[in-house]
Amino acid sequence: MRRIGNKLHLLTYDAENRLTDLSGGVTASYVYDGDGNRVKETIGPTFGHELHESKRKDPEIRAN
Repeated sequence: MRRIGNKLHLLTYDAENRLTDLSGGVTASYVYDGDGNRVKETIGPTFGHELHESKRKDPEIRAN
C-alpha cells in the first residue's frame, strides 16, 4: 500500500519489480515488452492506449 495524497493505493509488481497494477480510487494496469519497456497502459475498466515513449518505465503518479 502507498499513500498518494489522502488516498491509499495498492501497487502490484511483477517478478522483475515492474509496476503491473494500481488500484484505490483509480485502477490502472501496465504491459511491458521483452526489453522491460512499458508498451501499454490501461486506466479504468475501458480506457487503454499504446505508449509511444518506449523508454518510459516508471509511472507518474500524482495526487489530486
